[in-house]
Amino acid sequence: MKRLSPMMQPSRLSLIVLSLASLIAASTSSGLALLIGISSWLVLLISSAVISLLRPWLRKEASLARADSTLTLCFIALLVASVVSLLSLVIQVSRYEAMTLAGIWLPLIASNGLIYMHLVSAWDASAKVLLCSAWVRGAQFTVVMLLLALVRELLGTGSILTNMHVFFSTFSASGIIVISNYPRLKLFALPTGGLLVLGLSLALIQWMQLRRLVVAKTVLPSEEKRVRVTGRIS
Repeated sequence: MKRLSPMMQPSRLSLIVLSLASLIAASTSSGLALLIGISSWLVLLISSAVISLLRPWLRKEASLARADSTLTLCFIALLVASVVSLLSLVIQVSRYEAMTLAGIWLPLIASNGLIYMHLVSAWDASAKVLLCSAWVRGAQFTVVMLLLALVRELLGTGSILTNMHVFFSTFSASGIIVISNYPRLKLFALPTGGLLVLGLSLALIQWMQLRRLVVAKTVLPSEEKRVRVTGRIS
């Protein structure tokens, strides 16, 4: 099996851009963000577990030994799509209201570039490393989606934790009102608002990292030690 040409090889930037679609579109409410985040987390864990179980058979196939081969990428895409379809059926049977809330965004988890990036980069890793990395990355993605949804809810409607009734019956669909009589800003409910909040958050994180780096590199001037030399030096 021939390797992909440079024009056809997926770059890390293109995979990250593909993951931004679900990150921005599904972060309009806390319930939807948590649902998509946990679902992506489960897809990543199950896909990693299946690859770990099939590792002895995959290593025997020369066309599947390399992570950058065409057959490997097709296998990963088929595996992720199958897990997403199975998860959609389970949610539809057990939590139909959650499936109604997720809508088309749940099947679109199969196009999340972060899942493919993780599976391709950790293709040759051990089962323990693959599962631990999947656990950490899935948790990070879920937390980022939930935080982004909370900020968009607060700036857009003045309330938080909307649509959390699909997980907890004690919550209402309208969430918890933080600011009463808040003027609704529809900008943050649109993809433009999500992209704006995400961009400002990334800029803030980058600024904090650069500031920490500058502080770490700042060396305080050391006190000069005076040494008195007596005698004659020849």
